[in-house]
Amino acid sequence: MHGCTLFFPCETLKKCEEAKRIGLTVGCRYSARVVIVELAVLAECIFCKIVDRGIPSDIVYEDDAVLAFNDISPQAPCHVQFIPKQHVSTVNDVDDAALLGKLVFAARAHAKRLGFAERGYRLVMNCNGDGGQTVYHLHLHLLAGRQLRVLG
Repeated sequence: MHGCTLFFPCETLKKCEEAKRIGLTVGCRYSARVVIVELAVLAECIFCKIVDRGIPSDIVYEDDAVLAFNDISPQAPCHVQFIPKQHVSTVNDVDDAALLGKLVFAARAHAKRLGFAERGYRLVMNCNGDGGQTVYHLHLHLLAGRQLRVLG
């Protein structure tokens, strides 16, 4: 999965470089132990397994950086998850603003394609436990198809 096995035979510096290449937020100041712990989390990530087609899902959008699939427990008639193909745990770990733009633009295009752009839709991104994040792979929810309750 994402070349994780490359980490074990390499020196610490190569481990950090490979971790960065696949999208993990690490610095070469981290020990090999920390990189390996992060790899274990990546290997268990359900969204990474969906990207790798190890878990079946109803994929509705895909490009070089983004994958989107229907939520298995929808909170609206249309509930789609937009995820980066590279593993990023939370919005706090994003170091490339363009990645967030790609997620938003993909969700916007999908909402327009389904006919929700004019009536409206909601985009939601949760961060960590108090923010409601339950899967630690960055994802953007697209909710549409009915009047959504006002937040706040």
